[in-house]
Amino acid sequence: MFRGRSPNAQRSTLNAQRKTGRSTRNAQRTTRVLALLLAAAVAPSAAHAHGLPVQIDFWGGYASDVARCQRTVSRAAAGCAARAAAVRTACLTARLEGESCDEAATDAAVEVIRAAALDRVERDCTDNQLRLLEFAGTADALNDVITVCRDAENAAASAAFAPARIGGTVAGGDPDDVRCVAATARATTQLLRAAIRVRRRTLDAIAAEELEPAEKYARLDRAAAQTERARSLLTMRLRRSCPDTVFATLYPQGVGPYLAAVAAQADCFADTAYAQSTMRCPVPQCGNGMQERNEECDDGNDYDGDTCRTNCTPNQCDQFVNTFDLIQHAIFERRGCTDSACHGNPVTPAGGLDLRTGVSYENLIDVESQASEHVRVFPGDQLQSFLWLKLAAKTYPRTYSVPLSPMPIGQPALTPDELKAVGNWIHDGAPRTGTVPDTGERLDGCLPPPEPIAIRPPAPPPPGEGVQLHMPRLLLPGKSEQEVCYASYYDFTDQVPAQYLSADGARLRFNRVETTQNPLSHHMVVLPYTGNLNAYPPDHSAWGAYRCAGGEREGEPCDPVALGACGDGAECASEPRVAPGCVGYGPPDAIPAVGGFGFAGAQENVVLITYADGVYGEVPVKGVVVWNSHAYNLTRKTGVVEGWVNLYFATPDAQRHQAIDAVDISAIFSMEVPAFEQRELCAIYTLPENAHLFELTSHTHRHGKRFRVFRGAFTCFGGPRNREPCSPFDREWCQPGVCHEPRGLFGNQALLYTSLVYSDPVALRYDPPMVLTGFDRSLTYCSLYDNGATDPSQVKRQSTSPEPALAIGGPCATPSHCMSGQLYAPCTGGSKDERDRSCDTGPDARDGLCDACTLRGGITTEDEMFVLIGRYYVP
Repeated sequence: MFRGRSPNAQRSTLNAQRKTGRSTRNAQRTTRVLALLLAAAVAPSAAHAHGLPVQIDFWGGYASDVARCQRTVSRAAAGCAARAAAVRTACLTARLEGESCDEAATDAAVEVIRAAALDRVERDCTDNQLRLLEFAGTADALNDVITVCRDAENAAASAAFAPARIGGTVAGGDPDDVRCVAATARATTQLLRAAIRVRRRTLDAIAAEELEPAEKYARLDRAAAQTERARSLLTMRLRRSCPDTVFATLYPQGVGPYLAAVAAQADCFADTAYAQSTMRCPVPQCGNGMQERNEECDDGNDYDGDTCRTNCTPNQCDQFVNTFDLIQHAIFERRGCTDSACHGNPVTPAGGLDLRTGVSYENLIDVESQASEHVRVFPGDQLQSFLWLKLAAKTYPRTYSVPLSPMPIGQPALTPDELKAVGNWIHDGAPRTGTVPDTGERLDGCLPPPEPIAIRPPAPPPPGEGVQLHMPRLLLPGKSEQEVCYASYYDFTDQVPAQYLSADGARLRFNRVETTQNPLSHHMVVLPYTGNLNAYPPDHSAWGAYRCAGGEREGEPCDPVALGACGDGAECASEPRVAPGCVGYGPPDAIPAVGGFGFAGAQENVVLITYADGVYGEVPVKGVVVWNSHAYNLTRKTGVVEGWVNLYFATPDAQRHQAIDAVDISAIFSMEVPAFEQRELCAIYTLPENAHLFELTSHTHRHGKRFRVFRGAFTCFGGPRNREPCSPFDREWCQPGVCHEPRGLFGNQALLYTSLVYSDPVALRYDPPMVLTGFDRSLTYCSLYDNGATDPSQVKRQSTSPEPALAIGGPCATPSHCMSGQLYAPCTGGSKDERDRSCDTGPDARDGLCDACTLRGGITTEDEMFVLIGRYYVP
């Protein structure tokens, strides 16, 4: 054949032919793999594409050549699954640890692995042998091999790396999290490989031997026991690298259940390469973090604004790693703000503000504006942020006005959704990283699930102008809620000039308060201890044991009066006790939070309070302060609850009238709202003669949809509700009587206050103060509570209501309405089973659930409160 040609030429020709042949075969393999993947994607969702499985009692004992073919199919599938998962995991682990990974090369390597598995089956099996094994033929067997290989790779990668996927790619983060995810990925692939191997070897032996049914089942049980031992061993190893406390912040289930789910999937993958009837495929569960059959994705969270929706279908939107990057793109760049003629000129940007990528954030946060007394972005308060005000002035020109031109110049105004997104970002502390809730949806971008955000600590007042109190940090686990009280000691003796002290020098006087807290807080109340400090000093057992909160000495015992002993940014604080409203906390002569609003408090992230002219507050210059914190964490990550209070001194001419708290809790737990209904509750609060009211706000929980305050005492005149407080806007309230105010005021004449957001209620400041005298000293306040009437999914439920720390509220004893089956219908029956069955859509349907509750008062956010809060002084 090579006659007349040199050996080197012959070798070159042969090598060229081999290379051409390999290229052709590789191209054929690629085409075949792609075709099989497409076929698998559109195939029916039955457990076996080749039809009904054969009962294990009759399956097996094949001729040696047929049994050998079965081994080939199962080994090809198992080997492909193990190698493909290992290659993909290695690539993702490299990305996780900050190293490079060529995704294209990884895809190509996986494709070669799949092609090799197909070649093995085609080479070693005939169409007739595969039919004897109950496959529909060679194509059917090849499809199963590809299905096993693809599903195992997807399951391993999705389950292990879901916590590290940001914007559709894997990225590193906290070192402990990186270690945990990497260890989980190793354990996942190891268990997947081991479990598939054990199951495969057992079924291959059954295929080749003549066995009685009892022996077949016995071998399958022994295989299951081997897999369980492997799972237990890997569970212990994984917990050493990733403790349960860390694992729980990353994955939707514990280490044990997670690996049990991996083992169950491994059985499924192994069984897919056979036609026997002991198939062990778990029912796909959207949201468990593992991509299973018929799922296009599964990131293991209940957040719908990232790349994978809660129904396990991909979210088709642009991906961003954090809210600020999305704002940079959607607001600054897309609206032309980064053009050279606007805020994109690095030399002479408009207004001195450069909004180009990479420099915009530093040019915004706490930077003074050239055109306003406001800073450009004041973290925590959009109304003090000139950026937001400039944008709002164009979106709502009748409500907001600013110097110079509103923004964006030469472009359409921001939509309400876009403006709200920017406002949400500022309100939650204007973070550089992380996801602020309800920003991706408003700006049409995909963002990672939200995690706890820490606001930037405010600078303390300049020396001689004020002092700063630091609320010791608390750790709040993910998916939890708590209301606690704890104490710390302070001493401002050397920081307060004499003119800012009371006559006896024991109390400092202030007239401006700036309170800042991390966004996890529902409310923070700061209470000075005004009891007998000699009888109950800071180290008295009534306060509890003190430990360092934060810093290098975190958790160590400390002396409360040794200020600074815990290090910078840390405080010595008593151990938090569950005590809603601080009832029962501290010494017997301590005043609970429900008896006053304290000298500082906040229901928002940032609150600035300037007292009316001549009004001051005062607090002991040194002593014990009690922190009442109610916070909830809706994310999976542990968050930090922390706050700061800046007190600015009142000058001598401002120390004329002392501020007094106005807090009414007379009807705090009085609401009763049936499931899927809404009802309004009203109460009346009367202030002292000649009260000068200068501040007004409110407090409810999440079912409180509208809080209004009216001037005057509105009560029913006549009818069955005679003399009950009523809302002047509800004509049916008193029927057949009328809602009457002694002076004849109507609703619009009397309306003083409206707040529509429970978590961030309006705080009104009256300047000049509202003077209340004679019969004109009463306020009627009303709150509307919605228990699923507008949105049935928001009804109070027995199954999702947390147990309260005290016996106030919590899960209802007997649910009243159906949440599945006959949705929203009343339940009947004495026992739980009877009530659930009363919700069924038909006889023996077993699809009913009686779970909706009547809404009543309580201390958790699933229950309700009704509180009027204000401040006044009496000249």
